[in-house]
Amino acid sequence: MYNMPESFYQLKLKPHLGMLFKLCRVYCVNESDLDDLMQEVCLQVFLSSKTFKGHAKWSTWMYRVALNVCLTFKRQQKSHELYTDSINNSSNVEQSAESLELLYMGIRKLKPLDRALLLMHLEGFTYEEIAKVLGGNENSLAVRINRLKGKVAQEINKHDH
Repeated sequence: MYNMPESFYQLKLKPHLGMLFKLCRVYCVNESDLDDLMQEVCLQVFLSSKTFKGHAKWSTWMYRVALNVCLTFKRQQKSHELYTDSINNSSNVEQSAESLELLYMGIRKLKPLDRALLLMHLEGFTYEEIAKVLGGNENSLAVRINRLKGKVAQEINKHDH
């Protein structure tokens, strides 16, 4: 059993929980897997923190650790069924939730590294930061991101009509 110091959680993890949650959510279909994956990501970030050398920003390094945990989780899953919530247009909140779920569903259909690339872009990472984490040059990443946006838009349109 590992005890993460409260100071580590407050200073290193808490400011980035939203980013980590979004990343984990793309690799999970149900809530119990999401909770388990979030715990595993936080644990691995804590355990790996000794290897952080400062060559990249903490958030970039942490994203890479989290991505590796998510990819391992995905490989270990025996099946990966996609789901969509039933359509309910009774309120703007429900429409927003539906739109968000459609976005996640579209992203889930991408290859694992393409998911990571698009998520990093959506999280506001620069092309330079993305290149450090995933490899590649900035120009090719920009082109690839635009293509991925198009693929996700097509998936959303399929389910929106």
